[in-house]
Amino acid sequence: MLARRAVHAAVLGARKLLWGTPISRLAVTERLYRAAIRAMYGSGEREALYKGHRLTVPCADATIVPGILGGYYESLELDIFAEACRDAATVLDVGANLGLYAVHAARHARPGAQVHCFEPVPANVERLRRNLAANGATAIVHEAAVGARPGSLDLFLARHNVGTHSASAELSGGAVRCTVPMITVDGVAADLPRVDILKIDIEGYDGYALRGAAGTIERDRPTLFLEYSPRALRACGFDPADFAGPLRGYAYCLAVDEIGRTVHVLDVDGLDDVPARAANLVVTDDADLVGRALALAGSARKVDTPITR
Repeated sequence: MLARRAVHAAVLGARKLLWGTPISRLAVTERLYRAAIRAMYGSGEREALYKGHRLTVPCADATIVPGILGGYYESLELDIFAEACRDAATVLDVGANLGLYAVHAARHARPGAQVHCFEPVPANVERLRRNLAANGATAIVHEAAVGARPGSLDLFLARHNVGTHSASAELSGGAVRCTVPMITVDGVAADLPRVDILKIDIEGYDGYALRGAAGTIERDRPTLFLEYSPRALRACGFDPADFAGPLRGYAYCLAVDEIGRTVHVLDVDGLDDVPARAANLVVTDDADLVGRALALAGSARKVDTPITR
């Protein structure tokens, strides 16, 4: 147990030190992370207990799984997400992956709430369904990618990592390509009374998914949980300058810095000034949620003057 804690501490320390630097993106860095986790947990799959959820995870993954096993993966954002779900009747999880956010939503949303999961990679879908069932979570699973328009999408599958499958071969580092069906948030939301929370994390294709959610955003003003990575957006052919378009008009934009456990309050036109390692955004009209998010951060730093270009 002490050895595991020491390795987890070393991995977390390395991530803090290297986060947002070119070194963090080197293949050798990923191999070192994976080797450390394999030394502790072996290969194959393992059941993890995180945030009160039982999750079956693949030990070979070096992106999401080390944080789940170590008890720190997107911890602050998940806490804010739980707060946002309190009064939610409908939650959309785009890029559901292993199902962590989906089971979190099912636990914290109001009774009878609908949770919709979107995941195109077959291996992830299988684990997603298992993890939903293991936690008694009811959700509707859409086995499809999400983009700006219906159709199909070529995905490049990472060899080991469950969290870096992408429409960009550069980002995934994988040579295996598969074609998956693609739908839009607006297409699904057209059959729903409203959408309260929309979470999107799809490895650089996020901007296109936002375009395909423009009608839903205008109609329902859902609270948005988004990954913002200019490098990943560019790798998928999306101009980061266009990312803020659908977000304009919202009252608040928060940047969640997991490594520094800090929340920054920004202007959406100031996304270029987001600290390099604060790539997760919460966009909302809910002033109460903003207050709770700042309180959860503890060491939160509020930017009184909105950051602009």
